[in-house]
Amino acid sequence: MKYHVAIIFMSALCTLLCPCDLQAAALRRTDSLVDFDWGDGSPGEGVPADGFSVRWTGSFQLPQDGKYTFYAVSDDGIRLWVDDNLVIDNWTDHGQTENEAQMDLWGRGPHFIRMEYYENTGQSVAKLLWAGPGIEKQVIPTQSLFPELWSEGTKGTGLRAVYYAGTELGGTAEDKLPPGTAQGWKQMAKLGRGFVVWESNRTGNWRIWHRGLDGSDLRQVSPDEKDRDHLAPHISPDGTRLVYVSVPHALMISWREDAPDGIPLYVINVDGSGLKQIAVNARTYGGDRAAVWLDEDNLIYLPAGKGPTKLNLRTGKEERLPPSGLWLPNRTMTCATTGSPTFSPYDAASGTINEQAALGGCMPYFTTDGVWGFWMGGGGGPINRIRLGTRQVSLIINLHDSRLPADRAYLYFPMFSRCQRLFTFGASPDQHDHATSDYDIFVAPANPETLELTANPVRYSFHKATDRYPDVFLADFELGTHVGEAPFTVDLQGDKISGQWTWDFGDG
Repeated sequence: MKYHVAIIFMSALCTLLCPCDLQAAALRRTDSLVDFDWGDGSPGEGVPADGFSVRWTGSFQLPQDGKYTFYAVSDDGIRLWVDDNLVIDNWTDHGQTENEAQMDLWGRGPHFIRMEYYENTGQSVAKLLWAGPGIEKQVIPTQSLFPELWSEGTKGTGLRAVYYAGTELGGTAEDKLPPGTAQGWKQMAKLGRGFVVWESNRTGNWRIWHRGLDGSDLRQVSPDEKDRDHLAPHISPDGTRLVYVSVPHALMISWREDAPDGIPLYVINVDGSGLKQIAVNARTYGGDRAAVWLDEDNLIYLPAGKGPTKLNLRTGKEERLPPSGLWLPNRTMTCATTGSPTFSPYDAASGTINEQAALGGCMPYFTTDGVWGFWMGGGGGPINRIRLGTRQVSLIINLHDSRLPADRAYLYFPMFSRCQRLFTFGASPDQHDHATSDYDIFVAPANPETLELTANPVRYSFHKATDRYPDVFLADFELGTHVGEAPFTVDLQGDKISGQWTWDFGDG
C-alpha cells in the first residue's frame, strides 16, 4: 500500500500533510442511510417536492485500510467530499446517474464526509454507496456513519442532514459573491479541515454562527433563546466544541464586575448538539472574550466576583486562581491581562502579577504557545503583536491594509487559531460601532512561529448585520508540523507510520 505525504515549503517552514446569507433550513434531522428514491414526492415536512437541496455531514469509521470506491447516485446535482477532498462533482441537472471515485484510505477514523445534493424538477434520487476490502458494493451502513466525530465505543446513527427549500443549499444574497471569494475559499481549504465561528445579530439577537474554511456549512450554532444574546465563542483544542456566555438581550457591560447576575457559561458541540451549562455566573474580561482552553477537558473562565478559575468539564471541579479581579491568564500561565493590553508577567506559583503599563488600545489576547500577545492598537487598526519575553512590539496588519478590500479595511476583533496557522478578525467600511456597524469576518493563513500573514485575508461573511468576535480552528496535520532549515531530519512516529510511502512535492 502507498501513502502520500505532501510537503509545503514556506520560508523555513516545512509542513507535513496527511488531509449565504443563509435561509432558514426547512428540515433538520439525522438520516440513518443516504438511500433515497423520493420519486416525485417530498423528502419531508416543509420541503417541496421540486426545487430543494440537502447537505449531509458527519464522519465514518473505516473497517480496514485499503482502496475504497464511493458511488453517488443522483437525479439531479451531486457533490461528495471525503476527508475534505472533493472526489465527485456533478452539479448539473440530469436523470438518474451514478458517479464514482476511488481512493486509498487508512486508519479507523474519524474520516470526514460531506455530500450535497439538489433536485430541480421531476424525479428525485440521492444515494451514497461504497465498496472496499471485504465489502461488496452497498449503501454505506448506519453503523459506519456518525453525525459527529466518530470515537471508539460509539454506535453509528447516520449523517446529519439539513434540507433547504431551494436548490442552492440556502444561498440567497451570497449567490453573487465578490470576485475571488470562491478561489480564496478553495485555497484556504487546502490547508486542511477547519472552520470559523463568530457572533452575529443577523436574526435580531446575537447568536454564534459557523462556516467551513471551504465556504460551506454556513449555519447558526447556538440555539434560539428568548431575550438572550450569545457572546464570546471560543473553540476547544480538538475543534469539536465551543464555549459562550448567554447575557440578557442588549446588555453591554458583561465585562464589568457590577454586571447583573445570571450570565451563564455554556459548552456546545460545534454541530449544535450537546448544549450544557457549565457555570452559573460568568464574566468577560473586556470585550467578548471569556475563556482560555487549557486542553480538551480544562479551561479558565471568570466567575463573577472570584477572579480567574480553572474548571474541569468532566468533573465540574473548580480551582480558584489568584489574583482577584478580571485578569485572564494565558494558557502557559506565564502572563495575564485585563481588558487593557498590559500583558503582565504572571507567577502562577505565588499568584502574583507584575502589572505593566497599558500599551493603548483594546481586545488583548494570547497565542497558545505562550510566546505572543496581540491586540487592537487603535481605532480600526493596527493589529499589533508583542513578544512576551522581550516586550518587543511589531505590526500584524494595519488599518486600510492594501491586502483587504477597500470597503472592508477598518479592523477589530483579532484572534489566532490554537495552532497559530490561521488569523481571523472583523472588518467594516470605516464604521466603528461594535453593535451596529457592518463588520464582516476574514481569515488569513499565518506563520505560526512569527505570526506573519502568509497570504491575503479571505472574507467569510457578507451580511449587512454585525459579524464580530470570531474564533477559528484548523485541524492538526496527521504527522505534525516540523520546522527547521533544510536539510534537516524529522523523526516520524505514531501508529499510522507503516507501509510504503511516496513523497509528493506538489508537482505531480
